[in-house]
Amino acid sequence: MEVSQPHLSTFARDPIARGVRRIAGCVAAVVVFAFFLIGCLDTVTVQFAALFQLNEFGYGDSYVLYDVLHLQRTGELYRDSSRPPYLPTQYSPLMYALYSIPGRIYRFANPFLGPRLIAIAAFLLCIAMTVSIAHALIPARRSWWWALVLAGSVNIMRSWPVQLRGDFLGIFWGLLSIRLLLIESDWAIVMAGLCAGFALQFKVTYVAALFAGALWLLILRRWRQLAKFAMSAALTSAGLYLLIWTRDHRMLSQ
Repeated sequence: MEVSQPHLSTFARDPIARGVRRIAGCVAAVVVFAFFLIGCLDTVTVQFAALFQLNEFGYGDSYVLYDVLHLQRTGELYRDSSRPPYLPTQYSPLMYALYSIPGRIYRFANPFLGPRLIAIAAFLLCIAMTVSIAHALIPARRSWWWALVLAGSVNIMRSWPVQLRGDFLGIFWGLLSIRLLLIESDWAIVMAGLCAGFALQFKVTYVAALFAGALWLLILRRWRQLAKFAMSAALTSAGLYLLIWTRDHRMLSQ
Protein backbone atom coordinates (compact mmCIF):
# COMPACT_ATOMS: atom_id res chain seq x y z
CA MET A 1 0.00 0.00 0.00
CA GLU A 2 1.34 3.43 -1.00
CA VAL A 3 2.16 5.67 1.91
CA SER A 4 1.14 9.27 1.32
CA GLN A 5 3.83 11.91 1.75
CA PRO A 6 3.19 14.59 4.36
CA HIS A 7 2.17 17.94 2.94
CA LEU A 8 4.61 20.84 3.12
CA SER A 9 2.30 22.60 5.59
CA THR A 10 2.88 19.72 8.01
CA PHE A 11 6.55 20.66 8.21
CA ALA A 12 5.61 24.31 8.51
CA ARG A 13 3.53 23.43 11.59
CA ASP A 14 6.21 21.15 13.03
CA PRO A 15 7.80 22.92 16.04
CA ILE A 16 11.13 21.17 15.41
CA ALA A 17 11.25 22.40 11.81
CA ARG A 18 10.36 25.91 12.92
CA GLY A 19 13.06 25.78 15.58
CA VAL A 20 15.72 24.60 13.10
CA ARG A 21 14.73 27.34 10.66
CA ARG A 22 14.85 29.96 13.39
CA ILE A 23 18.27 28.80 14.58
CA ALA A 24 19.65 28.76 11.02
CA GLY A 25 18.37 32.29 10.47
CA CYS A 26 19.92 33.49 13.72
CA VAL A 27 23.28 31.92 12.87
CA ALA A 28 23.27 33.53 9.42
CA ALA A 29 22.36 36.88 10.94
CA VAL A 30 25.11 36.65 13.57
CA VAL A 31 27.76 35.75 10.96
CA VAL A 32 26.76 38.58 8.61
CA PHE A 33 26.48 41.07 11.46
CA ALA A 34 29.94 40.04 12.74
CA PHE A 35 31.48 40.77 9.34
CA PHE A 36 29.55 44.06 9.28
CA LEU A 37 30.90 45.09 12.70
CA ILE A 38 34.47 44.15 11.78
CA GLY A 39 34.21 46.14 8.54
CA CYS A 40 32.64 49.11 10.33
CA LEU A 41 35.33 49.09 13.02
CA ASP A 42 38.05 49.04 10.38
CA THR A 43 36.37 51.79 8.34
CA VAL A 44 35.71 54.02 11.36
CA THR A 45 39.33 53.64 12.48
CA VAL A 46 40.64 54.64 9.05
CA GLN A 47 38.19 57.54 8.65
CA PHE A 48 38.75 58.90 12.16
CA ALA A 49 42.51 58.94 11.65
CA ALA A 50 42.12 60.60 8.25
CA LEU A 51 39.64 63.18 9.54
CA PHE A 52 42.32 65.04 11.50
CA GLN A 53 45.16 64.45 9.06
CA LEU A 54 46.85 67.75 8.20
CA ASN A 55 47.42 66.71 4.63
CA GLU A 56 45.37 65.40 1.74
CA PHE A 57 43.97 61.90 2.27
CA GLY A 58 43.14 61.29 -1.38
CA TYR A 59 44.87 62.56 -4.50
CA GLY A 60 43.62 66.03 -5.42
CA ASP A 61 42.19 66.99 -2.02
CA SER A 62 44.55 69.96 -1.78
CA TYR A 63 43.38 71.28 -5.17
CA VAL A 64 39.77 71.18 -4.06
CA LEU A 65 40.63 72.76 -0.70
CA TYR A 66 42.51 75.57 -2.45
CA ASP A 67 39.38 76.56 -4.37
CA VAL A 68 37.20 76.19 -1.26
CA LEU A 69 39.46 78.54 0.71
CA HIS A 70 39.62 80.95 -2.23
CA LEU A 71 35.82 81.02 -2.34
CA GLN A 72 35.69 81.69 1.42
CA ARG A 73 38.11 84.60 1.17
CA THR A 74 36.95 86.30 -2.02
CA GLY A 75 33.48 84.98 -2.85
CA GLU A 76 34.91 84.09 -6.28
CA LEU A 77 34.77 80.48 -7.45
CA TYR A 78 36.18 80.47 -10.96
CA ARG A 79 39.68 81.92 -10.95
CA ASP A 80 41.79 83.10 -13.87
CA SER A 81 43.55 79.85 -14.80
CA SER A 82 46.33 81.75 -16.57
CA ARG A 83 47.59 82.81 -13.14
CA PRO A 84 49.12 80.62 -10.37
CA PRO A 85 48.46 77.84 -9.48
CA TYR A 86 47.37 77.39 -13.15
CA LEU A 87 44.76 74.75 -12.28
CA PRO A 88 41.13 74.78 -13.37
CA THR A 89 38.28 74.37 -10.91
CA GLN A 90 37.62 70.64 -11.21
CA TYR A 91 34.09 70.05 -9.96
CA SER A 92 30.65 71.59 -10.17
CA PRO A 93 29.88 74.84 -8.30
CA LEU A 94 27.60 73.69 -5.48
CA MET A 95 30.24 71.29 -4.20
CA TYR A 96 32.62 74.16 -3.45
CA ALA A 97 29.81 76.27 -2.01
CA LEU A 98 28.79 73.49 0.37
CA TYR A 99 32.36 72.68 1.43
CA SER A 100 32.97 76.34 2.23
CA ILE A 101 30.08 76.59 4.74
CA PRO A 102 31.93 75.20 7.82
CA GLY A 103 34.82 77.64 7.27
CA ARG A 104 32.41 80.56 7.11
CA ILE A 105 30.95 79.59 10.49
CA TYR A 106 34.14 78.61 12.35
CA ARG A 107 37.81 78.82 11.45
CA PHE A 108 39.36 75.39 12.07
CA ALA A 109 43.07 75.01 12.79
CA ASN A 110 43.06 72.21 10.21
CA PRO A 111 41.44 73.61 7.03
CA PHE A 112 40.65 70.09 5.79
CA LEU A 113 38.45 69.32 8.82
CA GLY A 114 35.30 71.30 7.93
CA PRO A 115 34.98 69.99 4.34
CA ARG A 116 35.74 66.45 5.53
CA LEU A 117 32.86 66.61 8.01
CA ILE A 118 30.57 67.55 5.11
CA ALA A 119 31.94 64.65 3.04
CA ILE A 120 31.36 62.12 5.85
CA ALA A 121 27.83 63.45 6.42
CA ALA A 122 27.09 62.97 2.69
CA PHE A 123 28.39 59.38 2.86
CA LEU A 124 26.16 58.56 5.85
CA LEU A 125 23.16 60.11 4.09
CA CYS A 126 23.84 57.84 1.09
CA ILE A 127 23.77 54.79 3.37
CA ALA A 128 20.51 55.97 4.96
CA MET A 129 18.92 56.59 1.56
CA THR A 130 20.01 53.15 0.32
CA VAL A 131 18.32 51.58 3.35
CA SER A 132 15.15 53.60 2.71
CA ILE A 133 15.00 52.51 -0.94
CA ALA A 134 15.52 48.84 -0.03
CA HIS A 135 12.76 49.00 2.58
CA ALA A 136 10.39 50.65 0.08
CA LEU A 137 11.06 47.92 -2.52
CA ILE A 138 11.01 45.06 0.01
CA PRO A 139 8.45 45.99 2.70
CA ALA A 140 9.49 43.18 5.03
CA ARG A 141 9.97 43.96 8.70
CA ARG A 142 13.73 43.42 8.74
CA SER A 143 14.62 44.49 5.18
CA TRP A 144 16.01 47.82 6.38
CA TRP A 145 18.38 46.00 8.73
CA TRP A 146 19.79 43.75 6.01
CA ALA A 147 20.11 46.74 3.66
CA LEU A 148 22.09 48.62 6.31
CA VAL A 149 24.39 45.66 6.89
CA LEU A 150 25.02 45.13 3.17
CA ALA A 151 25.48 48.83 2.37
CA GLY A 152 27.89 49.26 5.26
CA SER A 153 29.91 46.17 4.34
CA VAL A 154 31.31 47.39 1.01
CA ASN A 155 34.99 47.29 1.92
CA ILE A 156 36.21 49.36 -1.02
CA MET A 157 34.43 52.45 0.37
CA ARG A 158 36.61 52.61 3.47
CA SER A 159 39.03 55.05 1.81
CA TRP A 160 36.42 57.29 0.17
CA PRO A 161 34.23 59.11 2.73
CA VAL A 162 36.73 61.78 3.87
CA GLN A 163 38.08 62.55 0.41
CA LEU A 164 37.07 65.98 -0.88
CA ARG A 165 35.05 64.96 -3.92
CA GLY A 166 31.62 65.62 -5.31
CA ASP A 167 30.77 61.92 -5.52
CA PHE A 168 28.76 61.21 -2.37
CA LEU A 169 27.10 64.63 -2.51
CA GLY A 170 25.87 63.85 -6.03
CA ILE A 171 25.04 60.23 -5.21
CA PHE A 172 22.83 61.33 -2.31
CA TRP A 173 20.68 63.54 -4.55
CA GLY A 174 20.46 60.76 -7.14
CA LEU A 175 19.34 58.23 -4.52
CA LEU A 176 16.84 60.70 -3.07
CA SER A 177 15.40 61.15 -6.56
CA ILE A 178 14.94 57.38 -6.93
CA ARG A 179 13.33 57.18 -3.48
CA LEU A 180 10.85 59.93 -4.34
CA LEU A 181 9.91 58.18 -7.58
CA LEU A 182 8.67 55.26 -5.48
CA ILE A 183 6.02 57.53 -3.93
CA GLU A 184 2.76 57.62 -5.86
CA SER A 185 2.06 61.34 -6.07
CA ASP A 186 2.64 64.24 -8.47
CA TRP A 187 4.52 66.37 -5.95
CA ALA A 188 6.97 63.50 -5.38
CA ILE A 189 7.60 63.30 -9.13
CA VAL A 190 8.40 67.03 -9.26
CA MET A 191 10.70 66.76 -6.23
CA ALA A 192 12.38 63.71 -7.79
CA GLY A 193 13.14 65.74 -10.89
CA LEU A 194 14.57 68.59 -8.83
CA CYS A 195 16.82 66.14 -6.94
CA ALA A 196 17.98 64.44 -10.14
CA GLY A 197 19.01 67.85 -11.47
CA PHE A 198 20.77 68.78 -8.22
CA ALA A 199 23.01 65.71 -8.58
CA LEU A 200 24.63 67.40 -11.60
CA GLN A 201 25.45 70.45 -9.49
CA PHE A 202 27.98 68.38 -7.55
CA LYS A 203 29.38 66.33 -10.42
CA VAL A 204 28.31 66.99 -13.97
CA THR A 205 28.55 63.32 -15.02
CA TYR A 206 25.96 62.15 -12.46
CA VAL A 207 23.06 61.78 -14.89
CA ALA A 208 22.06 58.25 -13.80
CA ALA A 209 19.04 59.29 -11.70
CA LEU A 210 17.86 61.69 -14.39
CA PHE A 211 17.94 59.10 -17.17
CA ALA A 212 16.69 56.23 -14.98
CA GLY A 213 13.71 58.27 -13.75
CA ALA A 214 12.81 59.48 -17.24
CA LEU A 215 13.14 55.98 -18.72
CA TRP A 216 11.02 54.44 -15.96
CA LEU A 217 8.19 56.96 -16.46
CA LEU A 218 8.50 56.50 -20.23
CA ILE A 219 8.14 52.71 -19.97
CA LEU A 220 5.09 53.15 -17.71
CA ARG A 221 3.68 55.70 -20.21
CA ARG A 222 3.09 58.29 -17.55
CA TRP A 223 3.42 61.15 -20.01
CA ARG A 224 2.22 63.94 -17.73
CA GLN A 225 4.49 62.87 -14.89
CA LEU A 226 7.39 62.45 -17.34
CA ALA A 227 6.93 66.05 -18.48
CA LYS A 228 6.91 67.29 -14.86
CA PHE A 229 9.99 65.24 -14.02
CA ALA A 230 11.91 66.48 -17.08
CA MET A 231 11.01 70.14 -16.54
CA SER A 232 11.92 70.15 -12.86
CA ALA A 233 15.20 68.33 -13.59
CA ALA A 234 16.05 70.86 -16.30
CA LEU A 235 15.41 73.67 -13.83
CA THR A 236 17.99 72.47 -11.29
CA SER A 237 20.54 71.17 -13.81
CA ALA A 238 20.83 73.32 -16.94
CA GLY A 239 18.86 76.15 -15.31
CA LEU A 240 21.24 76.54 -12.36
CA TYR A 241 24.31 76.24 -14.59
CA LEU A 242 22.91 78.97 -16.81
CA LEU A 243 22.27 81.19 -13.80
CA ILE A 244 25.82 80.71 -12.51
CA TRP A 245 27.26 81.33 -16.00
CA THR A 246 25.46 84.70 -16.23
CA ARG A 247 27.30 85.75 -13.06
CA ASP A 248 30.68 84.19 -13.92
CA HIS A 249 31.57 83.65 -17.58
CA ARG A 250 34.73 81.73 -16.63
CA MET A 251 32.62 78.69 -15.72
CA LEU A 252 32.47 77.13 -19.19
CA SER A 253 36.19 77.60 -19.89
CA GLN A 254 37.02 76.03 -16.53
